[in-house]
This record gives sequence, structure tokens and C-alpha cells, in this order.
Amino acid sequence: MTTSIGSNSSAHAYLQPFLPGSTRQAGWSVRQSFAHACRLAGRGFMTMLAWYEVAQQRRVLRMMSAEMLNDIGVSRADALREARRRFWDVDETR
Repeated sequence: MTTSIGSNSSAHAYLQPFLPGSTRQAGWSVRQSFAHACRLAGRGFMTMLAWYEVAQQRRVLRMMSAEMLNDIGVSRADALREARRRFWDVDETR
């Protein structure tokens, strides 16, 4: 689409990109898209940190002695069952 400025139709002709709505609205949607992408990246990063913490906790649980497990009220079988779970296998209700 070509738009001209001034009284002469050939003077100062420039090309406008084909965007839905005005350029201002298109710029706003780009900013919104960027903000949404940043929020998603942040959420993904926080999920990865939570998974790392779960993996660390399960590693420690696997290495605890019988006395330590007894202190926290967990049997060896329960501790090993929990330690064998994958890091993404998290029960959200706990």
C-alpha cells in the first residue's frame, strides 16, 4: 500500500507495511507479545528452579541414615520410594 503526503500524489510517497489496525496498535501488540514472552520465560525459569530443588531434596532423602529418617518420621521404604520419583513428578497438594 502506498501513501502519499502533500497535494502532489507522487511527492513523498512511502510504503506502509501491511499491518492489521494502525501502526500504533501494531506497536502495542508487539510490546504485549514481548511482555507475554518474558512472563513465559520467567515462569519456565521458576519451574526449572523448583525442579532442581525437588531433585536436591530427593537426593538428600536417599542419603539419609535410618536415625535421621526416624527423626522425621519416614520409613526407609517410603524414603526410597520418594527418592526414585522423577524430578518433574511433584505432588502439588503437599
